[in-house]
Amino acid sequence: MEYDVLNRKCEKLLPISIIVRNNKTLNDTTLNIEECLDEKGMISFDATNFDENVYSVYLGYEDTNDNYLAQVLFMFDNR
Repeated sequence: MEYDVLNRKCEKLLPISIIVRNNKTLNDTTLNIEECLDEKGMISFDATNFDENVYSVYLGYEDTNDNYLAQVLFMFDNR
């Protein structure tokens, strides 16, 4: 996924958390940021071992200097 999140100063933020939710079981899996984020800020992860279902991906962003917190939601169908 490529998605830019900007703080109030128009500076690009990197995600602080990536959580994948199985929308059938409601089980959440927190992914390791270092394993999912490349040097350009592109987010990727392997979903081939996920159960066949619809999933939500929650990306958390924070700028502690500007007291800014945001969450972005994506969904994908792994059936």
